[in-house]
Amino acid sequence: MIPSTLQLASRTSPFSSQPPPHSLSPQQKPSHYSQPGTNKTSSSTKRSSLSKVKLEYQEQVQRYLTQLVKGCGQSFCTNRFCASARGNQLCIDNSAALIIAMELVRQGKDRYCKASLANSTNPATCTRNGLALTSPSSIIHFASPTKKETTPDISRSPIPFLPQLVADMWRKDISLDHCLPPLCELDLASAQHVLKTRPTTLLRALFRQHLHGIGSCFLDPVTSFTNISDLVTLYQDILDGDASWPLRVDEHYEFLLDRILVNLYNNHENWPPIDVMAAWSRTLYCLSVWLNTTDQRMNSHHSTTTISVHTMTYKFALVFSKSAGTPFESHLVKAIAQLQSTRMIQLIDHLHHYLLSHFHIGPYRLGENDVVVAAVKALRFLFECNQQRDKPVPEESFVNEELLQYLQIKNEYRVWKRIVAYGEGRPSAATLALLQQSKFHQFHRDDVIQDQQRRSRLFMTTNLTSILLPYPFVAFYQFSWLSYPFLISASVKRKVLLMDCMAAMSREYEDACVNHTLLAQAQRLLASSSSLASSRLLNDDRMKSAICPYLLLEIRRDQIVEDTWHQVSLKWRDLKKPLKIKFVDGGEEGVDQGGVQKEYFAVLFEHLLSKSHGLFSLLTDDGEPSPFHWFRTTPDPDLNGYEMMGVLLGLAVYNGVLLHLTFPRIFWQQLLQPTVADLDSLPFSLQDLPQAWPQLAHGLKALLDYQGHDVEAVFCRNYEITISSFEQPSATVPLQPNGQWIPVTNANRYQYVQDYCRHTMFELHRPAILALRRGFRSVLGCPALALLAPSELEMITCGWQLGRHSEDLDMMELERITEYDDGYFDEHPVIRHFWSVVHNDFTREQKHKLLLFVTASDRIPVGGLKELTFVIQRNGPDSDRLPTALTCFSRLLLPEYSSKDKLRDRITTSIENSKGFGLV
Repeated sequence: MIPSTLQLASRTSPFSSQPPPHSLSPQQKPSHYSQPGTNKTSSSTKRSSLSKVKLEYQEQVQRYLTQLVKGCGQSFCTNRFCASARGNQLCIDNSAALIIAMELVRQGKDRYCKASLANSTNPATCTRNGLALTSPSSIIHFASPTKKETTPDISRSPIPFLPQLVADMWRKDISLDHCLPPLCELDLASAQHVLKTRPTTLLRALFRQHLHGIGSCFLDPVTSFTNISDLVTLYQDILDGDASWPLRVDEHYEFLLDRILVNLYNNHENWPPIDVMAAWSRTLYCLSVWLNTTDQRMNSHHSTTTISVHTMTYKFALVFSKSAGTPFESHLVKAIAQLQSTRMIQLIDHLHHYLLSHFHIGPYRLGENDVVVAAVKALRFLFECNQQRDKPVPEESFVNEELLQYLQIKNEYRVWKRIVAYGEGRPSAATLALLQQSKFHQFHRDDVIQDQQRRSRLFMTTNLTSILLPYPFVAFYQFSWLSYPFLISASVKRKVLLMDCMAAMSREYEDACVNHTLLAQAQRLLASSSSLASSRLLNDDRMKSAICPYLLLEIRRDQIVEDTWHQVSLKWRDLKKPLKIKFVDGGEEGVDQGGVQKEYFAVLFEHLLSKSHGLFSLLTDDGEPSPFHWFRTTPDPDLNGYEMMGVLLGLAVYNGVLLHLTFPRIFWQQLLQPTVADLDSLPFSLQDLPQAWPQLAHGLKALLDYQGHDVEAVFCRNYEITISSFEQPSATVPLQPNGQWIPVTNANRYQYVQDYCRHTMFELHRPAILALRRGFRSVLGCPALALLAPSELEMITCGWQLGRHSEDLDMMELERITEYDDGYFDEHPVIRHFWSVVHNDFTREQKHKLLLFVTASDRIPVGGLKELTFVIQRNGPDSDRLPTALTCFSRLLLPEYSSKDKLRDRITTSIENSKGFGLV
């Protein structure tokens, strides 16, 4: 209910820095307060004036309060301080509305609606399940005056005014201090006793009276942090007690969040002491535990989430997002990092559930205060906290596959490209001025503007005025889920990467078509004047390259590496064009629609990784063979060969071809570093070593775990490393100057292990790594590469690393996504025979060979077999012909065999003898 009357309070306002008049000393009192012996007429006049000011102030606060809670009743209202504006999206509680009303009166500006206020007694209806879509602190922030006030500020009277409702509440709060021991001394037993005898007193003292109330209780004497077990026990007692207690805790916590938000918005310079901010952070920690506890209770009782929990979650997310860049951030990160792994995952799931309940796509009209934006930024805050934990929760916990199904990836990609160019948020004045200027300088645009305005072919566009964009660039908050890659699954990132590659291909393709048109016009002009000039124009290699829309490689199978090296070197400018492969001098007539290049890359990398080529070798760990390839140790590495290897690796990813590569995770992490400086500063630790060098990692870990004080005597190591070079005798290399004379001791063993790991995984092969990375990023230097983690780049390049086991290939999943053509259907007898042979008769190797036969690759793409295209087409009646495949379209041409045995024999013969291409 809205207070029906607003009377003068005897206590001071929180927004005023002046004490109440009765507490002023005679020297401090203003001249208009009556003193003994003063003129009675003057005192009477001043009292009358003061009474008039009080009444005027009360009327203004009452009017603002009614406007904020009820609204003016007009659907077209545009006043941000009215509950009727924006479709009744301003939905705040009475306490917050009262604070805003007093702040608006204090500012002295006219924020009233022009229309008469609504007479309805029903508060404005909340949208989105009653969620407050904007916070009171944000309204105060946006309403802050930007120029000198021109109207008199009646709230700056020497006597501050406050509605009686709030004054009474504060007066009760002060009396609570005498009912409880100091909060820092409150233990669980005392809290449980007071909860039984005076529950209202306890709940108000812990959760409402101070921002650091609950954050100052149940502190562990060792860690000086909240004791989680005592806190959970108290929460369980509250939930098991009176039904009104949880609602009161929700209400009190929401009030605390409002007060913290006001501090985050208004305290840009004068922040409270460090111990106070630490207590605030512990309070938010306690709130996160409360959300987890109530979630568990609602799940066990199969109850629905209340509106108050939604509102509290929204404000909780706002605190996380608004604390970024403030002195409060470090304390909050430290507090949330203390959460147990299970509770951290529960808090992440709580925010995911909140996002699912309030999900919507752009435009995000409320900017950073939008429910989706606030929740996503809160998840980013939790992700950063997780990175600082000793045992972080798996990063997969931040990915919600159900949520990703609602995203429109193409639209998200278009908005994300604008964000990459201009940044997140509303466009700045400088950006808008640059865009406006570009309209008058069509031929002298900035490179960024030119890239944004340039049309993109096939399916996407980044043109700022295109109708294909989900919402306009100007005047709207720019936000994309792709700016938060920790929330995106590897399969979605793969689609985004391919979109980026397709966009680059499309630009190159259109440029070639335009050049071809210009060349044709030039030929017509030159034909009548000079045939010699026309022939020279046609025979110019650069002109041929400019008008060819594809990167066409004509390869001989027996000279696949040499032909590739030669042709790629000549066509360096065409690397970002769509790739076409043609095998020559072998009688193969296959036309590359995707299948030929799959086999080409498979055969090519089989040669490049072979021992005879000399670039890589299989690792051995103390004589044990390893499945991983690594750079071969040689005195003079072939840097041109490594750079070309990087180019071909980038070409395969750029054209969406899966490869069969086995490199350790640190290899992919090195490829992802955007600059050489980032690569040099990359920390190489013992955690990166076990995957490819398990025995070496075990020995170094034993060195670190040794508990004695005689490391030098027990391990007998010097500060050096032994290197086994290709076709060279083993040699020792010092890891620091004169390292061969420096023993490894208890004092320097940690630095020794770090230097050993860095030298093994980077410094020993630094020139080769830089050359390969340079070639890779010359093809695949797109912004989408920054979205990937090392494991995701490995999956996108090589597919899922499932091992070659029958259970790894879920052929039932392949059957579910298979399509049929030319008379076949899922219950056709031949189709039933085919799947019976696949499921029951094929070995694990034959299942992989079937994939290789039909799709030209036995690799499983990110997301599983359901991401493949697999079509079975009828290829005539019963005959002795073998099945064939259109690998470019993943289509199996299967005759209508008369029996299951015949089908088994024919399909087995085909998959066991499949190599080469021809025309069907």
